[in-house]
Amino acid sequence: MKFFNKFFLFALLFAVGSFGAVGCTSVPSDMYEIEGEVIGLDDGVIFIGFVNSQTMQVSRDSARIEGGKFSFSGPLPAPERVVLSDSNFKDWSNPNTVDMFIVPGKMKLTLEWGNFANYTLEGSSLNDEYVAFNEGIKPLMDKVMELNKTLETIEDKDMRDEARKEMGELYAQNEKYTEKFMVENPASVLSAYLMSSRMSFYDLEQLEGFYNPFTNDVKGSSWGQQIKAEIDLLNSLKPGNPAPLFSSADINGNTLSLADFKGKVVLVDFWASWCVPCRAGNPHLKELWDKYNARGFEIICIADNDSSPDDWRKAVQHDGIEMFHHILRGLVINPDHTFDRTNDISELYAVHSLPTKFLIDREGNIIGKVNNEELDQELHELFQ
Repeated sequence: MKFFNKFFLFALLFAVGSFGAVGCTSVPSDMYEIEGEVIGLDDGVIFIGFVNSQTMQVSRDSARIEGGKFSFSGPLPAPERVVLSDSNFKDWSNPNTVDMFIVPGKMKLTLEWGNFANYTLEGSSLNDEYVAFNEGIKPLMDKVMELNKTLETIEDKDMRDEARKEMGELYAQNEKYTEKFMVENPASVLSAYLMSSRMSFYDLEQLEGFYNPFTNDVKGSSWGQQIKAEIDLLNSLKPGNPAPLFSSADINGNTLSLADFKGKVVLVDFWASWCVPCRAGNPHLKELWDKYNARGFEIICIADNDSSPDDWRKAVQHDGIEMFHHILRGLVINPDHTFDRTNDISELYAVHSLPTKFLIDREGNIIGKVNNEELDQELHELFQ
């Protein structure tokens, strides 16, 4: 089955079943083997990359192309999404870069030099599903890409607003298409993959609604396990549960630990210097701090500015919120653009968008995730 466009990359931003035998030689159930051919290139090098969705680290292997032929093999206990490329895995403008799903067993791959998107992979029914899914959504994504190009040329504000509205409607149609697939295909590992790429879009009830009908095999896949981990985390953050503890150096270099705030009502505010709605809410937070601080109310601001600490410090000073407690989230971005989430406080609180606010009671238990209106009401009841 062939795949003619890279529109799937856009789908994933909103964003195994069995496999057929290829050839006669058997392959162990925890191994994979790809017999490859490149049409239009006799000699060269080709790379395969296994992408870790949590760290964005790519583990890669290479193979020589000789007489237009190449091969890859290695351990593969479960299906994986991989990237094939002649060079940089992250350069999606490169016509010789494409992604696909491989499975344990023997597969046959045919690539066209200068147009890897026009590939054929035999032996992976999961990839067949992936190709069919993207072919079905292609008309929508073509419209998105065309409208996106048009937006760059529109100068009239009203026309730009109308185009953005149309873009939003297209994204909504994309989401409905994807959700329909997940609901109608609970036995497909692709459903778990699509769900794992969009977990941040849904609350706990919605996540469980998609996840619970999945078959045990789908739940046991790597992507099914990611969804289950997110569900477990969200369950642990329900009102009444202990707030996850954290400790970090504050903006002045002193150690700040949430455990030291027991006996206080604490607002944990996830924000960033570049987040417009976050900073727009700071004047109101200052009013609440002035009103309730003397009675035991504290605000801990956790900034998503690990890569831009100077901007963080300037924003704190500019907004006049030095009286709050300030720390960074703790996400480390390595020189190779991979992530180290070991000390990432946002991970503890399942924060996927900003601003996000959690209110914590004097015993260190979660009162709930709150918006500004809910925060006002909760504080009024706590301090009346």
